[in-house]
Amino acid sequence: MEKMDFKKGLRNLWFLLHPDRYSHQPEIYSTNEESFKHLNQLLDLLNEPYFSLRGKIHFDFHFYFYDESQNLKEIKTEFSFDDKEVFSVSKFKETAFCFLLNLMKMCEIEIEGNSLSDQNPMVQNLPTSYELYEWLKQNIEDVKIKAEQHKTLYETLEDLRKEVSSALGLTSLFVTISVNEQQAIECIKLMKKHIQRFKNIPKISGQRIYISTNYEISEKGYVAIPWNFEIKECLEFINCNIDKITDFKIQAEKINDELEYLKKQIASELNASYIQTSFACDETKAIYGLKKIKETISLWKQYDFKDIAIYIGDKFEIKAGILYVPWNFQLEDAKKFLNFDNIALLKKLTANEKQLRSIVEKKEKTIKKSLNLALLYYSTSISLEDYNVGLDNLLKCIPLLKELNLTNVILCVGNEYKITSYGSITIPYNFEVSELRNYMPKISDPKRIES
Repeated sequence: MEKMDFKKGLRNLWFLLHPDRYSHQPEIYSTNEESFKHLNQLLDLLNEPYFSLRGKIHFDFHFYFYDESQNLKEIKTEFSFDDKEVFSVSKFKETAFCFLLNLMKMCEIEIEGNSLSDQNPMVQNLPTSYELYEWLKQNIEDVKIKAEQHKTLYETLEDLRKEVSSALGLTSLFVTISVNEQQAIECIKLMKKHIQRFKNIPKISGQRIYISTNYEISEKGYVAIPWNFEIKECLEFINCNIDKITDFKIQAEKINDELEYLKKQIASELNASYIQTSFACDETKAIYGLKKIKETISLWKQYDFKDIAIYIGDKFEIKAGILYVPWNFQLEDAKKFLNFDNIALLKKLTANEKQLRSIVEKKEKTIKKSLNLALLYYSTSISLEDYNVGLDNLLKCIPLLKELNLTNVILCVGNEYKITSYGSITIPYNFEVSELRNYMPKISDPKRIES
């Protein structure tokens, strides 16, 4: 683990698969986020010098990533370790080490070549405020060009999508993560060209069509078609499966209605702020979990959940003022976890979060107005507290950043440098503002020195 080549490879793997790289693509984000948690757990175990554990360790991994040619790739793998007799730390670490090497290979990361680390600015040290200024200065025009190109494509896509959806009476016409905007536009133009033939499909009104790379019928009640479909094949596929699609759609709507009803009912009974489901469980599991809460409602009503958010997930946890409840919790576990100390902690965290969010919103408004930004937000890779630090740093740099003309730029505060093809910028929250004075004499403009 201490060898530099392996550490560099591991760092490249970390940034390549990090969900925040795909924050603009919700399906990739949610998939990578879940597996990234397992990767963190595995790395935490590797960093423990000694630990006591018996039985089986198992993680399922499912990741998307873009290779160096910007092609979207998908990998699925698993890590298992089961030593029933004596849990050997060295044997476990050897197994985990080999697994990580294989995962790097699957992600096309060459440990000796360091090709990714040389090209990827995200693996470099965090910037000073002057370095931040120089980096933005070098990239701002490229960002604006990409933003304008994306805006044009997006507007064209949205106009076509609304036109065809309206003509066919569709509930939704959705573009999946495997299809780019240009491909989606070509697909919808083809649908528009043959609009009358689509209209002739019985029960087409009210359906949900997803533009993807292959044909698929989902139990959630939608049909997927490839973006480069052949019209005859596409019409035959939808015609042959329209009854099945309709049945799935009706069933999915019933499940969703039941879920929403249970969420509202239990939130009302507990006087909770709201109830939501996490990525850890699907609708069916969430319904099961909510019914278990309903069955044990007398236990829950002993406590004051006012202003507290409850998430149905995979374990009991208190995090950022949110109570996470496993969907398959046991009554005895609930009795142990639900106590006045934990509820008091929840309320304190909720109040602190609310107060901090109010402070953050004021700072956001000031920075956004001063720099004329289109949007200012923070990534899920940092906490609200980190975001607050980042906003303080930005406030101190406003005179310098004003010169860059960031008008209508989308700015995200995270923990890395990143420019997306959609024309948004991510900057690290903890750059060193204090070093700005050391660089000021190097800047020739007298007005800048005065600022």
